[in-house]
Amino acid sequence: MKSKIWTGLIITMAGLMVLVVLRSVSFAEQYVSCPHGEVRAEITSQLPAGWYQTPQEGKFVRSQVGNIGGTKTLMCGYRLYGTTVFLMRPFPENFSACTPFKSGFQCK
Repeated sequence: MKSKIWTGLIITMAGLMVLVVLRSVSFAEQYVSCPHGEVRAEITSQLPAGWYQTPQEGKFVRSQVGNIGGTKTLMCGYRLYGTTVFLMRPFPENFSACTPFKSGFQCK
């Protein structure tokens, strides 16, 4: 009789441990911050003699999720050259859903 109780208790504890692990994995979140609040950009192509450009500095304006060549992509937008220029990276490994949040992304 005691062995059946112990067996039942062990099975119950093992089941609870599996549920705890599965719950922590399924609800794991990660915040991914955009790399900078302000960036500096300049043309790096060789220019003909007499031509020059001044570097641009731009502030972070927005984060968004995109699809670049079939890859889910995090996109951080900065105001440069009179438009929004994006720095991009793929979703973090093992995360399938990311949403813009503050100056970055909340990923699940």
